[in-house]
Parts: sequence; structure tokens; C-alpha cells
Amino acid sequence: MNNHSHKNQNNKLQKPVDILKKEHKFIWEIIKILEGSARSIEQSGKVDFEILNDIINLIKNFNHKYHRRKEESVLFKVAEGKREMTWVGGNIVPFLREHEEGSEYVRTLADALEETVKKGATDKKSRKLIIKNIYGYAALLSSHMFQEEKTLYPKIEAILSKQEQENILKSFKQLNDEMAAVGDKERFENMLKDCKKKLGI
Repeated sequence: MNNHSHKNQNNKLQKPVDILKKEHKFIWEIIKILEGSARSIEQSGKVDFEILNDIINLIKNFNHKYHRRKEESVLFKVAEGKREMTWVGGNIVPFLREHEEGSEYVRTLADALEETVKKGATDKKSRKLIIKNIYGYAALLSSHMFQEEKTLYPKIEAILSKQEQENILKSFKQLNDEMAAVGDKERFENMLKDCKKKLGI
């Protein structure tokens, strides 16, 4: 078997939920950096604007622009169109609500960071708001991803036909190609490495 055939065989064995779970691992790393940043602020009283701006950009782009689109516009959309989802459909709603709740945390965090820039890195009120939103977002996202992997993904996977899974994989690939074409994949990975290095994680 040549390399091309072997690669195609691996792609056929891959499942949409496996791709999303793999992306969750990247998001877990983002959470670690966020929590590390919060601890650093608590200990030193200083805000590292560069790291937090990088992480906010990572969240807005990787988490929202790519990962959430794969869930909301592809996987959930296909699942919601199936008869078998009538009893599962209500289970998707809380996850969509948490997506919006997460976005609100990030917006508030970005606003607090901007306010800290205006008032100075030692402004206690702004620092407290940054820390509060970091821990709030981290807790929400941790629970959210755990529940997706343990409850929602298995229920959706169980009702998808092989053809539907293949179609979803094609849509996922288009989004991955889009990410690679503009250099986002490499940029995201480098930003993550740089942030971890600065925080000593």
C-alpha cells in the first residue's frame, strides 16, 4: 500500500467527533494559559497585556471562528435535521447557550483589559474583573467540553450515517484548508507556544 492510499484509509477511519475532541486538547492548553495568567496577576499585581491579548485573539479565532463553526454550522446542523434528534435536540440548546455565555466572558475580559490599559496596569478594580472573567470562562469551558465529549457527541455520533459522517468530514476539511491557507494554523500554534514559554508552563 502506498502512502497516499494509507492516508486515505486513515481519513476514512476518522470520525467528526474525534476531530473536535482533538481540537479540545488545544483549547485545554488555552485554558491553562488563561489560568496561569490569572495566578500571575494575583501573585504579582501586574497584568501581562501581551499574553492576554494573544490569548483573546486565539479564543476569538481558533475557538470561535473554526471550532465553533464546525460544531454549530456543520455537526449540530446535520444532527438537528434527523428524526432521531427530536429527543436529543433539546440537549443541543444548553450547549449553544454556553457558546454565547463564553463569548460574553471573552467580550467582558477584552473590555476589562482595555480599561486596564487606560487606567494603568495597577488598577485594582480592572485587575479583579480580568481575574473574575478568566476563572469564569475557564470553568465554563472546562465543564462545557467535558459534557460535550461525555454526553452530546456520543448521542449525535450514534444517529449519523456513514455518508453523513463523510459529508461532515469534508466540511471540516474545508475549514481546515481555510485555516491553513491564511497561515492561521501555524500562527495559532506559535502563539500558544510563546505564551506557555513566557508563563513557564
